[in-house]
This record gives sequence, C-alpha cells and structure tokens, in this order.
Amino acid sequence: MKYLSKIYNFLVFGFLYAPILVMIVYSFNAEKSRTNFGGFSLRWYAELFNDQIILKSLYISLLVALLSAIIATVIGTLASVGIHSMHGVKKRAYLAVNNIPVTNPDIVTAISMMVLFVFVVTHFNKMQMGFGTLLISHITFNIPYVILSVMPKLRGLNPNISEAAQDLGCPPAKAFLKVVIPQISEGIVTGFIMAFTLSLDDFVISYFNSGSTAQTLPVTIYSMTKRPYSPKINALSTLLFLSVMILLVIVNLRKKGGGESRSAAHPKRRIVAFVLAGCILFSLMGYAGYRSHDKVTINVYNWGEYIDEEVLDIFEEQTGIHVNYTTYASNEEMYAKVSSGAALFDVVIPSDYMIDKMLHEDMLAELDFDNIPNYKYIGEDYKGLEYDPDNQYTVPYTWGTTVIIYNTKMVDPEDVAEQSVNLLWNEKYAGQILMFDNPRDAFGLALKKYGYSMNTTNPDEWKTAAEALKEQKPLVQAYVMDQIFDKMSAGEAAIAPYYAGDALIIQEDNPDVDYYIPKEGANFFVDAMCILKNSTHKTEAEAFINFMCEPEIATRTADYIGYATPHTAAREMLDPEITANPVVYADSETLKDTEVFLYLEPKVSSLQSELWTAIKKD
Repeated sequence: MKYLSKIYNFLVFGFLYAPILVMIVYSFNAEKSRTNFGGFSLRWYAELFNDQIILKSLYISLLVALLSAIIATVIGTLASVGIHSMHGVKKRAYLAVNNIPVTNPDIVTAISMMVLFVFVVTHFNKMQMGFGTLLISHITFNIPYVILSVMPKLRGLNPNISEAAQDLGCPPAKAFLKVVIPQISEGIVTGFIMAFTLSLDDFVISYFNSGSTAQTLPVTIYSMTKRPYSPKINALSTLLFLSVMILLVIVNLRKKGGGESRSAAHPKRRIVAFVLAGCILFSLMGYAGYRSHDKVTINVYNWGEYIDEEVLDIFEEQTGIHVNYTTYASNEEMYAKVSSGAALFDVVIPSDYMIDKMLHEDMLAELDFDNIPNYKYIGEDYKGLEYDPDNQYTVPYTWGTTVIIYNTKMVDPEDVAEQSVNLLWNEKYAGQILMFDNPRDAFGLALKKYGYSMNTTNPDEWKTAAEALKEQKPLVQAYVMDQIFDKMSAGEAAIAPYYAGDALIIQEDNPDVDYYIPKEGANFFVDAMCILKNSTHKTEAEAFINFMCEPEIATRTADYIGYATPHTAAREMLDPEITANPVVYADSETLKDTEVFLYLEPKVSSLQSELWTAIKKD
C-alpha cells in the first residue's frame, strides 16, 4: 500500500508538472519550433528582455498589483473591523453584500465597472479609460477577498483585549495599531497576498477596464498566442514560474525556523518592508519611463506579434511623437473594445470584412493622403478593393490568402493533383483532417466548393454550404485555429486549411508540409491601417502610417511577421526566395477566383451563426 501511495503521488505530480518542465526545456530551444529541439540557446530570453511591449506590460501589471493590493488591504481591514463591530441582521446583510462579487463571475464585475467608467467619461468628461480606471477596478475587485481573509481572525480575537489596553491608558487609535493589528496580522498578510496574486493574474477585469494606455501582462500574452507562435512566451512563463518557486522556498524556510524571538523577527519584517518598497519604486520608475507627458502621444491598436517594436522607437526619434502601442487577438476583440467607448485609439489595423463593418457604422476617418506620400509604394493590386473602392479610408499593411496545407508523406500525390478544396472532404483521410474553428473561414471554403461567393446573401446557398460542413464533420479530427501549428508540424494531422504566411512557418518546422491555393478560389485577405473617426491626433496618426510605408520600415515589417507585403519597394528589398514563392506571392492569374470578405448584413450574419451552432452541436 505504501508503494501504491508513492506511485499515485508520483503520477499526480508528474501530471501537474510535466507540461511545465516541457515549457522550461523549450524556453532554451535554439529553434522557434514547438516540436523540434534545435539545441540549447538563450535566444528567447534575450529577445524577451528587448521586447518593450512585454516589459511595459510587466511594469504595469506589477505596479497595479502592488498598489491595488496595498490599498485594498487597508480598506478591507478597516471595513472588516467595522463589520465585526456590528450585530444581527445588519452584520449579516453587510457580509452577504461582500460575498456577492466573490460568487459572481469575474466578467460581471468587469463589465459593470466598464459601464460605470464609460458613463462617467461620456457624461462628465472628467477622466479617460487607462491606468486610473484599471487601478480602481482592481482595488474594487480585491477588497471583498481581503475582508474574507481578515474576518476569521477578528472572530477569534478576545473582544476585551482592546478595552483592557485602553484601561491601562492606551489611546483607542494606539490600542488598535499596537494591540488589535498584531493579533489579526496573519489575516491581513493573507489578504494582501491574495489581493496581489489575484491582481497580477487577472485577465478579465484588466481587459475591459484598461483603456488604450495600460495593457497588463496577461492581456499581452493572450494577444501573442493568436498569431504565429513566439517562444518568448516560454521564456516569460519560465521566469514567472521560477519567481513563484523562489518565493515559496523562502516562505517555507522562514516557517522552518519558526521558533525565533520577537526581537529577531523585527529585522525580517524590515527586510520584507524594504523589498516591498523597492518593488513599488521599481514599478513606478519603470512605468514612468514609458510616460511621455511632454510629447504628443498616439494610441496604436494592432494584432499581437504584428510589428517589429524597434520601429516604434525609430518613429519617436524621427518625429518626436510617442506611440502607445497595445495589441489584440482578433478583429472581434478590437471591434468590441473600440465600439464600447472603453478606450480611445488613433490607428487600428483590422482585416477587410471588419473594415467594411466599421465603415458601415461610420467609425473610420477619411485619410488626407497629402500627409501619406509613401502611399505611392502600395501596389495597384491592393487598391480599390470592394470595402474601400475609392481608396479613402485605408492603407494596406499585409495581405495573404487561405491555403490548403497537407503532409506530402501522408497524402497521396494523385489526391492533390487537382489542387481542389475537395481534399478537405476526402473520406480516405477521415480523422486526419483539421478544419477552421471560426464560421467565416469554414463557410467560405464550403461556399467555394459549390462555386458560390463567400459574401453571398442567398439563404439557400448558405444552407447548402452548411450541409457540406455537416457531411465533413465525421472526417474532421478537430476544429482548431492556432493549434494547427502544433498538429501539422508534428505530423498529427494530414490536411488543414490556414493562411499562406503561417504555412511558411509550419513548413520550416516540418519540411514534409506543402500547400496550395484551391482552384475553386479562397479568401484574399488584407489587413490595413485605418484612423478612427474619434482620433484626437489625426495628423500625427497619418504621420505614423506614412512612416510605416517607408521602404526600409515596410521591409522590416514584412520580414518580421512573415506575411506578404503590398509594398512594391519592400518586395524588391526582401529575400528573392521569399518573394518568388508562387503561393505566398501569388500572381493575378492564381488570385482571379479569390475574394475579400465583406461585411455581412445582420440577417445573413445571424443565419451564419445559427447554421454554425447547429453544425458544432450535431
């Protein structure tokens, strides 16, 4: 039985820590691959500490966690003492009210705080969503947990101890500080640690209340995971894990030596106080380093891992305009934040269909191309597209197509000879096919299978496509998005649709992978730089767009993110081996049957959602 217990414990802890061990090992991988280990390297740690976006997010997270934990601990402790002094129904009512935010889903607290802040901003114009609202929301979120930590200690406190101190001549305030506080100090410390941890780890509260100027580390990491994988996440996660482990070791060593005298404990408390003060000062200095009160600041909102952040410093050096840069993980996330009024941005970089939607809702400003002379470098093939036919609102940033990716060792040559979308419906590969886990891309391929437009408004055509997706479902191994990288790189699946720029990355990891644009046609997507209509620095935002269109900068951008560039001069400066790729830089003949996604009217969009829900549910 003893051996069984040991085996059981080994399996439990192995299950818990094996993924973390793999993450740590791959944080030292010389390659970008998530499946192949190319030798030991500190490359990703070096890149992590040179990533100003991550460092800024870390400073903000640390500062908010410390400040909100301190303030929430003070307020929560005083509130606990007040509630403890109450009796009967009144006390129970206060405790019940305190428990509501704890039992509520975090998203309820997050959205309610956002609505309040947006109301204040809109009607009183006294504040802007940013660091202040982020801090207030974290304090509000943390207070109930501090109260829950302190209350048990107050219940165990001798009710006469404070009165006894006062009978001996101690003033009430001094009796509270010198007698009561030491007795409940463990609960206070527990409340502080809980508040700090919850704040540092929080995503939902931060996401809805950070505005455009204060993005926390969890939100930044989330936006990084939705683009081609960056091993910097492994390095960052390893450092966070090791930091927690070191803290736990220190705490346990301190407990082990627990028999020390009071006089010996005081220096330790002072050390803890100095460390805490140092962390706060470090955070304040770090955050202050990113503030530019004496400069015009523009807020740029872009996809995660979609710019070489060093160009932001170059722009500031050249123009004196500071860029506050934050990231998102999807078009829908960007739209939700911008349309809610919870954040003010100047430049956004959405995809074609989202641009069309935002134009329908009058959210984008007409550009003054006198301020964007480098627009001349944008190729004619990427101008006059359906969502902006007169080239008034957008400057293309990247472009690409949907492709069919396949493993040449798992798929027979004759099955790909026609280069058809029907490969995704080939029963020979049942259980080895991956499919898009988003309705627009999935339906786009199904519609093309029958020769229909990806932007059709005909309900019968949508229903026909839905039937095709239902027929395909038994063949599908999984509906995925960024997991395609892992599965196709490791040879866990034979066929998958994805995007041309990402197919190159997968092929680097697995040379057996190849890809093609289906002959029936596919999505031709363009991400473009736009300026929001409520921008307060439109001229400076146009200067930023013009800067991003400088040939050297456009070349760096294309080389960094791996997607095709619409910039003619940059294309000439890139590695010829890349620009000669007939799929990534497809010619007009290959692209003749491709389509950009356009905004779907509400009725069509609702039908798409309804059909997709039915497909996934059946």
